[in-house]
Amino acid sequence: MTNAGNGWYSYTFTNVTSTNLIFNDGTSQSADLSRNKTGWYMNTIWYDSNPGTVVAVTGVTLAPTTATLLIGATQQVTPTVSPATATNKAVSYSSGNTAVATVNASGLITAVAAGSATITVTTQDGAKTATCAVTVNASNVAVTSVSLSPTTVSLAVGGTQQLTPTVLPANATNKNVTYNSSNTAVATVTNGLVTAVANGTATITVTTVSGSKTSTAAVTVSTPTGTYYTIKNRWTGAYLSDAGTNVGYGATASNNSYKWQKIAIDATYFVLKNVATGELINIEGQTGSVQCNITDTTFWSAQWSADYIDGTWTRIRNRWQSGNIIHVENQTGSAQYGNSQDGWYSAQWQLESTSASKMALNTKEDVEAENAVITIYPNPSTDNQFQVVLPELESGDVAAITVSDMSGRTVLTEKLAASGQINHHLASGIYIVSINSKNSNVTKKLIVK
Repeated sequence: MTNAGNGWYSYTFTNVTSTNLIFNDGTSQSADLSRNKTGWYMNTIWYDSNPGTVVAVTGVTLAPTTATLLIGATQQVTPTVSPATATNKAVSYSSGNTAVATVNASGLITAVAAGSATITVTTQDGAKTATCAVTVNASNVAVTSVSLSPTTVSLAVGGTQQLTPTVLPANATNKNVTYNSSNTAVATVTNGLVTAVANGTATITVTTVSGSKTSTAAVTVSTPTGTYYTIKNRWTGAYLSDAGTNVGYGATASNNSYKWQKIAIDATYFVLKNVATGELINIEGQTGSVQCNITDTTFWSAQWSADYIDGTWTRIRNRWQSGNIIHVENQTGSAQYGNSQDGWYSAQWQLESTSASKMALNTKEDVEAENAVITIYPNPSTDNQFQVVLPELESGDVAAITVSDMSGRTVLTEKLAASGQINHHLASGIYIVSINSKNSNVTKKLIVK
């Protein structure tokens, strides 16, 4: 008997006459008997000394999954057997074309001749498989060109954009590249990910390690202007943000990734565009999480309508799949989408007006102090007018008054240098009045009768 580790033992039996072997613990193993000159024997079998703790293999992966080699070169592949606690992690390797590439028992690939081959790893337990596609070149294939996508990038401070290089020809031996920014005070780049640092312009250059071929992307970083929104959840008080691929949420709207521009598509639908990245809230990928990784406003997966709960809170409903509403019920770290019950506060949101240069008021005390000096009356509005009471403005400062209907469409804009009257011809209903000056950003609900 030989101890093979992980609770497994191997046995070799000779001179046996029974086709069924009985072990001390009462388990049995069917024997495949052969005969030699001296008697019956059975080849080595494997036996689990503790079958109650066996953890079966569920899968295997292989790294790398692709390899390009010159004749005579080698490449080590590494398997990862799942789960990590699997009892038997033994694997074997095979080559689909040994005339092109061979592989030994340890996963070391050797390039034999020009062509392609598939290396397969197979688990002993469960026969799970994974592959590595190998291309063998007779000689070094030089890089002829490289291109970057996108070639122009516009970001707000703090925004990011991933650049993707394409190296030609496709079978080039060495496709490695490096990146450089002409102005790191404006934009930095790491592995192709551009991060906006400050207003200005910068050129990002990608250079191939083989042949030093180059391509560039022009980056413009600017401070956006206009009225934007932070999107606050009723249940948790958290704010939506562009967290990369997905829409995340945080307790404090701390930077431009928490600011959104509401752009009307028509009288019903709108898109929500992130200030930092220019990307849109969407469910195009159908991952279960709300994404923020496309810029095409024509995608219905990125278009939304509002189900108004009252004058403050609303549900945000997708146009492409109208049963899907943004919520944070499962607290996964990313916003989710799906059906929600009418009373779910986790699916109710408030769009708080803010400017791109100054964040919305974040604390209860700030809001109360601001609202104490900025107000509108009479409310409800009658006789086609209402008054705006403003604090003392700085010299030269003007307050922009924007009135939007409940679909987000702007219906009236005015400017005031001091407290004054706004005349209108608005139909009866509920409206949102945004009052923005250099030092104030306040949103009020207005009822018109």
